[in-house]
Amino acid sequence: MRILLLRPYPETAQFGLAPFFQTEPLGLMYLAAALRGPFDLIVANPPYIASSDIATLAPEVRLFDPRLALDGGADGLNFYRAIAAAAAELLTPDGAVVVEIGAGQAEPVATIFAAAGLVPSPPRPDLHGVPRALIAAKVAAKKGPEFGANL
Repeated sequence: MRILLLRPYPETAQFGLAPFFQTEPLGLMYLAAALRGPFDLIVANPPYIASSDIATLAPEVRLFDPRLALDGGADGLNFYRAIAAAAAELLTPDGAVVVEIGAGQAEPVATIFAAAGLVPSPPRPDLHGVPRALIAAKVAAKKGPEFGANL
């Protein structure tokens, strides 16, 4: 099984992980083009905070995490668009993407992945019951059970 882990911190390169190199999703697109797939699983914790909301975050988040790790663009969805666009080429026929999502983002992120030809599953909640992770599968021509149904 080949797994691609995408993290928004530049220093993750020293651990062999694929970092987001820029504050714009274009960096992810260049990274995806350089990667040699296919991957069975892509896991990402992308920046998902809307640019205008960063100033309202709790100080322990706003002052600790680099802006690069927080800023998801005007609507907070820029990196999901880039990941969805790259996923079809990077995934195996039955591969999947798992992404962390912010509050209120389950539906728009599912729509983004569906528009890219992936099949999103219902979001998985965090310990507080807030939808926090979304799985989107690249479904091969054959029909089978939903990926991640038992996760």
